[in-house]
Amino acid sequence: MMRKIFIALSLLGVACITQADMCDIQVITENELSNFGKYFQIPEDESVELILSKYPQCIDQASLIVAYLYLDSASPFHSILKAVSYLKQSVEMGNEQAAALLGSLFISNERVYNLEEGIELLEFASSNGVNLAMINLFTLSRQGKYDSEKGVQLLENAYKNGYEKAVLYYGHYLHLKSVATGQHALTADAIAILEEFDFIELSGDRHFYLTEIYMDKRTAHYDSAKAVQHWTKAIEEGHERAISLWKSYEKASQQND
Repeated sequence: MMRKIFIALSLLGVACITQADMCDIQVITENELSNFGKYFQIPEDESVELILSKYPQCIDQASLIVAYLYLDSASPFHSILKAVSYLKQSVEMGNEQAAALLGSLFISNERVYNLEEGIELLEFASSNGVNLAMINLFTLSRQGKYDSEKGVQLLENAYKNGYEKAVLYYGHYLHLKSVATGQHALTADAIAILEEFDFIELSGDRHFYLTEIYMDKRTAHYDSAKAVQHWTKAIEEGHERAISLWKSYEKASQQND
């Protein structure tokens, strides 16, 4: 099995593994939306008006809750435009979490795309310590839409805050910088960061990134055995892309038999 995985990695190549992960804007996952609703104990059939009436002293938070419901594609309330409307209400009252979410929508959703306003909102949220806003500004910098130096600094800030996605991105960023500059010590730093951090939700992603690093012959840290170990762990932990690549290899093998 281990040898088959190594052959698959060699044939598929590092380029197939890394598909510009750091160029994906993060908004909010379906799992996070579901947990949000459970946390606030919101019945599926509860009206928006009733939700708002429950929080008369903190209407900015109430508007944010309603916006989350409108963003949930599984919710009967689902509507991007209404979500934006309630997020704007929350932002007007100074809610930095709403600013991060609205800014993220403005830079990623075609229906409400507004890059300039999105950046302004994300900068406000970042200045108030919202990690989601920090990594999305970094992502924009990778896309050439935001100042590169500022983007890296914000990523470092979110990494130092212990934000899991930022830890992944920072490790990946250091590896790519190592390849570009020949500073192999940066890859060693990337490996240490990814191996030592106590990931809770993104452990599979960590193993997938480490697979890429250990399979990269452009650095002094190429190690096929470790690459196989980490890809195996990524598959075992249900990492979708690791599993997809393995299935692609098996399908190609069957066609060649």
